[in-house]
Amino acid sequence: MTLTSVVALPPYIVYSSGTFTLTPVSSEIGTFDFDIQLQDSMNPSMIINFDYQILIYENSAPYFPRSPELILAISDTLPTPYILPASYDPDSDPVSVVVVMTNYGTFNAGTNTFTFDPSLLQNLKTPASALTAGDTFTLSYDLTDN
Repeated sequence: MTLTSVVALPPYIVYSSGTFTLTPVSSEIGTFDFDIQLQDSMNPSMIINFDYQILIYENSAPYFPRSPELILAISDTLPTPYILPASYDPDSDPVSVVVVMTNYGTFNAGTNTFTFDPSLLQNLKTPASALTAGDTFTLSYDLTDN
């Protein structure tokens, strides 16, 4: 069977090589109906209609369902792991976590674990010295959905 014509597609639907591709923009949020009509070239009176409805919705941003801890007790000599809370995406899109500042530790994206490493103090303080009570370090991260 070969598609012989495509009529009246909205701009966000493109047909090419047997595939319909939908790429809506935010101004096209809503519910849309469209029909596909098949007609047999050997028997033109034989027509089959397929009715479809597409719901286009705006992507929602991922978030942490609970707030990450604001204060974390860390060792001045041993690496200290910190697991970010699980992230959630309302659209069920995969979520990636990117730690923005890691010059004083490592981030394992597979386990959402940041490990503070006191041996990297030379990256934190000038001149390099031991941690003291009240020292603070910022851990920044971005959540994105794909």
